[in-house]
Amino acid sequence: MSILFIFLFLAADKMTIDLDAVGMFDPDPEIFQLADGNFLLTSRIEMVMLVVDPTGKKVAEYSRMGRGPNELYHQTVISITKGRILVVSNLNRILSFNERLVPAAKEFARFSDELGGRFFSSGVSISENEVYLINSGMSMADHLVQRAVIEKGLLQPGEKYIPQVDLTKAGPTHGLPPVARNFSLRFQGDYFVKFRHCIFAEEDHYEVTFYNKDLQKGAKVIRVLQGPADNIEKISTHERIYPISAVKLGQGYVVSMVAGPAKSHYHDYYNADGGYVKREPGEYRFLPSYNSSHVFKYDLENDLLILQ
Repeated sequence: MSILFIFLFLAADKMTIDLDAVGMFDPDPEIFQLADGNFLLTSRIEMVMLVVDPTGKKVAEYSRMGRGPNELYHQTVISITKGRILVVSNLNRILSFNERLVPAAKEFARFSDELGGRFFSSGVSISENEVYLINSGMSMADHLVQRAVIEKGLLQPGEKYIPQVDLTKAGPTHGLPPVARNFSLRFQGDYFVKFRHCIFAEEDHYEVTFYNKDLQKGAKVIRVLQGPADNIEKISTHERIYPISAVKLGQGYVVSMVAGPAKSHYHDYYNADGGYVKREPGEYRFLPSYNSSHVFKYDLENDLLILQ
């Protein structure tokens, strides 16, 4: 283990990022770890990407907004490998950046016709030229994950995993069937995590499911968390609890959520076996790194990310 890596590891253990100081104002930034020990923060709302070092200092920024070459428009990070970050911009362009957010001179690739125009919440690297694309509910896809391969400048579709619910069983709400709004997926370290996001008035519990990382060996359920939803004030006439994140923390798990008309934050704790332990209020949330096991506590009152 190199001296540099040891330093980064020890420094990261005490890492705090002041989001105001680094210029990230999105209330829900996405976090990725880079191969050099730094962290990438990205916001689709602000169309900005930042790199911070293990001391919490900003070392790079990219915020060229637009729909042209090397410009960001509701960007989605789909692959992070050593020295390379692949970002989808404007639902079609695949841009390449190094770990200091310097863009490649030319566009890296584009989506094939089969994938073009789809909305993906993120991606997970399988290899240099393969990714798992995580579908947003907004995409109206029939599966939550799709394998894709970059060939001859195009991202080509492959196998599909983790079926979406039947989208024909309910009428539209805000342009989407409620069942589509009810489910979403994200990736954290070694797990795909599926949420039931919108808990309707008649339901008395929410559910979070952890799947294995290597879906090509078959999607297997690792853990299911179920917490009560009937003892808390509804967000609206349709929603009771809205889970934001589910992380493996210490020997157990924590699910962060909002509830009530004021959308106050709550946190459900589970033991190592997935047994429900307790619910605690608090104006913070736990945010995982998409591509590593790191978990940050987001202090909402002071706009701080604190590595746990």
